[in-house]
Amino acid sequence: MIGVNYHIKMIIPNKGEINAELIRIKAPQLTEQLVRILPLNTRAIRRGNIFLIPINQTFGIEKPIKKVKKSDLVYDPKSQAILIILENTELDFRVAQIGTVVKNLELIQKLKTTVGVRIESLNQ
Repeated sequence: MIGVNYHIKMIIPNKGEINAELIRIKAPQLTEQLVRILPLNTRAIRRGNIFLIPINQTFGIEKPIKKVKKSDLVYDPKSQAILIILENTELDFRVAQIGTVVKNLELIQKLKTTVGVRIESLNQ
């Protein structure tokens, strides 16, 4: 199970789909816990260079970081949310890197308002 990557799909109704992968080696316990709560329906909002997807689940973070790169998928325990990073930046708070967006990041960059999001696992 060490090298397993979980492929996920984020569906934004009437807009499109974003493909991403959760990389287990980055935060093994956290990625396992996230995969267990899928599928998940929620609302998401773009705040500057961050796309915030609240999941209302509290998890501990493993290997906390502050410096993040474009297309990173990170978990923020304070906001109980998955964040998609839209530009390289250094955050004021610590997050756990859990994966990366593989396809269609530009879809998020076009969004201006709050949108519905459904996150599904593509692994069987």
